[in-house]
Amino acid sequence: MPLYVNSGDFLEFAKHCVVPAWGDAVIVVIIYSIGCPLTRNFAWADKPTASAYAIMLGAGFLIAVSVEWIAVFELNRWSYTPRMPIIPGLNIGLSPVLQMLLLPPLIFKITARFLKKVGN
Repeated sequence: MPLYVNSGDFLEFAKHCVVPAWGDAVIVVIIYSIGCPLTRNFAWADKPTASAYAIMLGAGFLIAVSVEWIAVFELNRWSYTPRMPIIPGLNIGLSPVLQMLLLPPLIFKITARFLKKVGN
């Protein structure tokens, strides 16, 4: 939250952050859905190979860049404080892009462990 411009009271700002958080969850599902036909395997994210990581990272990067670009420059949904590191040439925030590079592999790993525990 401190990397984004606050346009109201704390509750309004927090609400504004909850909607994108749900959007991030949808993006993770989209990344998983992209991987299924590419790997021809529904369990591709359980024990990812190098190509599975490439799918996660590539899809995460493209989706995050697209969402940030549209939200910041086309829809004016949010803007950054001066503390947000910016990706040169793209002029979008580094933090949200890194988030979509780091979180999907972590989420898939946690989910695989959970499903393995539940299945036993």
